[in-house]
Amino acid sequence: MRVLVVFNVSVVSVGFVASVGFVVIVVTAAALTLGSARAAAAAPPLNIERLLTEPARWQLVTAADYRISPLSARYSERRGQLFGALRYGLTPRLEINAGLRAGTRTVHGGPVRAAGDFRDVTLGANWLLRPDRERSALLLEMRAQAQSRAGGASRTWAAADITLTAWHYLDPVVLSLSGQVHLPRSYRTRDLRVQPGQRWSVTPQVNFAVNQHVTLLGGVTFARGEPDRAGGVRVGPASEQLALRAGLGHGLGRDDTLFLFGDLGTGGSGGVSLQWYHAF
Repeated sequence: MRVLVVFNVSVVSVGFVASVGFVVIVVTAAALTLGSARAAAAAPPLNIERLLTEPARWQLVTAADYRISPLSARYSERRGQLFGALRYGLTPRLEINAGLRAGTRTVHGGPVRAAGDFRDVTLGANWLLRPDRERSALLLEMRAQAQSRAGGASRTWAAADITLTAWHYLDPVVLSLSGQVHLPRSYRTRDLRVQPGQRWSVTPQVNFAVNQHVTLLGGVTFARGEPDRAGGVRVGPASEQLALRAGLGHGLGRDDTLFLFGDLGTGGSGGVSLQWYHAF
């Protein structure tokens, strides 16, 4: 099975976070432009294989995730969730998918412990824009929250996520670079209109295929979240974070793969995730 290795990182300034993130991104992007043929018998990293479902096949994805995020010097949020998705490969370059996520969010630190449940249904598609041949491969992922419920309120088409991933084989290593943007939709409460802040992230990553059954990976994520707005008034500051991410995957057979991931970010945030992929 895949074993996750978590790196330790201390709290750093926003300027340092941005500088390190920029350097890592530039280095990875430059490496992705290199053309290097891989051996015909090389086994691609398992996590790259799972980016797209094979044509005319189904894939069931289940995951459990636990995360801690400091909200202030006194308060912190703990979030646990379960996720399930069904994916189907329409063509060698296109898949469609649907997912269900449910979890609990608790806030600790004050005299009263606040808790709440959330769940959402997503619909999406993955499209391989360019296969990995002489140039880096490109994959576009699109997700929409068709139904979302949190804090007793239900919303439809609450947000969309768009992810673009580029990768290139340098046998036995694959270098990848992902960029994601989260686009929430505004909504109206009884008194005013609320516009949740957009979020975006960039993740350069190294994926190492130890053999056809085991993959190691490590990377860094730089993320920025814009402030929410309520009635046109900005609520709170923007946020920036740098997080180190590591993981290990193990192929249990042709149709089953198990992943274990972990990350640790600036400010003391972090989490672990266990994922299982089953193709049929």
